[in-house]
Amino acid sequence: DHPENRSGRAFEPGRFLKAPIALSVFEWAPNMSPLIVTLYFYPEPTGSAPPITDLAQWMVERGLQPEVLTARPNYPDRVIFDGYRRGEHDKENWEGVNIRRVRGYVSQGSGVVGRLATEGSFCLSMLWQRLFRRPSDRVISVCPSIFTALVAGLFVTAGGRHLVIVHDIQSGLGAATGASQSAMKVLRILERWALNRADALVTLSTGMESALRELGVTTPIVVAPPQIDVRRFAMLPDPGRRTAIYSGAMGRKQGLHQILDAAEVLKSRSSNIVVVIRGQGGIKDELVQSAHSRGLDNVIFEPLAPADRLNEAMAAGSVHLVPQAAEGADFAVPSKIFSIMACGRPFIATASKGAPLASFAEVSGAGICVPPDKPEVFADALERLMADGELRRQQGASGRAYVEKHVDRSVVCDQIWKAVDQGLAQGDLERMEAE
Repeated sequence: DHPENRSGRAFEPGRFLKAPIALSVFEWAPNMSPLIVTLYFYPEPTGSAPPITDLAQWMVERGLQPEVLTARPNYPDRVIFDGYRRGEHDKENWEGVNIRRVRGYVSQGSGVVGRLATEGSFCLSMLWQRLFRRPSDRVISVCPSIFTALVAGLFVTAGGRHLVIVHDIQSGLGAATGASQSAMKVLRILERWALNRADALVTLSTGMESALRELGVTTPIVVAPPQIDVRRFAMLPDPGRRTAIYSGAMGRKQGLHQILDAAEVLKSRSSNIVVVIRGQGGIKDELVQSAHSRGLDNVIFEPLAPADRLNEAMAAGSVHLVPQAAEGADFAVPSKIFSIMACGRPFIATASKGAPLASFAEVSGAGICVPPDKPEVFADALERLMADGELRRQQGASGRAYVEKHVDRSVVCDQIWKAVDQGLAQGDLERMEAE
């Protein structure tokens, strides 16, 4: 074996043992384009896909020629989108991003078994792709799923850098999706092992960072929220309607039953507040049936708005609702919250005191956080905020200022890239100094 790879870095036996074994004849001919490995990507409209898609576009703007390895789009309905089912776009260059989509099994179940089946199938397809693809110097993988982060390490050259963007701590969210204690224990072991093999991590909040440290993860961590392009959002005037909106995926971890429970309280009080629930997902039919059986005529279900009408749709309500299942609120910050803030709208979230979402609401000044599964308290907060136009204006302005300073793509994408690129350069510097 040659003592150096093409990037000029010296061969290191210790680092090589950490890196994957050679899986193809291309192992010593690294791909210099950055690789993003993610289960979710464009054109999926919610979840991890929008910020990761934006990261790839940011790379294109800087001439980095990113490549993306992903699944055929299916989220949040968990049905492969029309136009992708026969592999029509399995290989494409989309706005300068070279995308390779892989075929895999997609479970329509929203529980832990269904998710694991989908994620496991994607990882098996990734392993097959690895046999025919050159490794990359810089690899970014996205969790969910932890299996993606694990297998993505096989795509990194010896001496390269692997960064994992942790949007969800899956072992923490397991209870919200019906996982057993034994399954969560296995997930914790897998997360600790996989994330400690990475070179750097990006998490959404200091609370998630603390949760990872408690899990036993020792890898360097950068705290950065999922970015948005603030330029795409305008602060439209408050419509003045007593309308509260939930917009996004409909799964177990979102804790959407709390919205129906609060709506029932509002109806019992003869409140004229209307709740609009937009989106798709595994439990939508269950929610619609529950609202109907409870006679909740103050709840309206709508599809997600098209991407070109996102700003208008997000600004259509006076208040946004961001519930989270009690079992998972300590392990995630919904990315939708930043689009809400960019539109200048306040939010009401559910999370226990000290949880990342509760801390974020306090630090940003953009919303209110109430304890989970307290429908009376949830309804009280919504009525108070609806009645106080000045408070809504203040919180909306605070949210917009926060995302401009901390969440805009110009800030966050630069942080992510420095964790990959400058970290690599720092490693080279340390080796040269040692020599």
